Amino acid sequence: MTTRLTALAALVLLAGPSTLAAAKVLCPPGDFVVRAVDDRAPERLRSGLRLRLGTGSVELPDLCPPVGSDGFHRPTGRWTQVRARWRRCAGPRAVSVRARFALDAAPCTRLDGRLRLRGRRFRVGADRVPVCGDGVRDAAEECDGVDVRYGDCCDGECRALPGCPVRCDAHFPCASDADCVVTCRVGGVCV
Repeated sequence: MTTRLTALAALVLLAGPSTLAAAKVLCPPGDFVVRAVDDRAPERLRSGLRLRLGTGSVELPDLCPPVGSDGFHRPTGRWTQVRARWRRCAGPRAVSVRARFALDAAPCTRLDGRLRLRGRRFRVGADRVPVCGDGVRDAAEECDGVDVRYGDCCDGECRALPGCPVRCDAHFPCASDADCVVTCRVGGVCV
């Protein structure tokens, strides 16, 4: 037991807190637009390719059918990372994707990783397609459905109803006429 605790402590010191935080990211299913980071990629990948994370399956709707992925956490119904491989789709060669949720963006809104297509690997970034009520607060949303801390304060267009608080943090600043007051929990409330 002591050996295990010592090993865990060493991992924390060597890996740092960001690695541990990355392991705890749980994101809901949704659609993403994948784009290549480099200019050597095919036009189709530079202009954007749809990636769909379902309930345990990954799909490239214009290219490849749904396949299972071990990056899906069944008990919570959420994703920790994306790892999928299609043996044959859009031609004779295999297609694969490996990506993690970016920690420098608003939670669960961006994936960074690699896509293997036509026998070549490309660095890619994928941005979530915003949908009100999908369980992710996107940049243009003040809220996203019912918030357990504040109740039903969100309308169908993800705007806070009058008199309701708006959560704020580094990714979601308050309007110019409000201040972000930090609470005892993570983030704060616009006042």
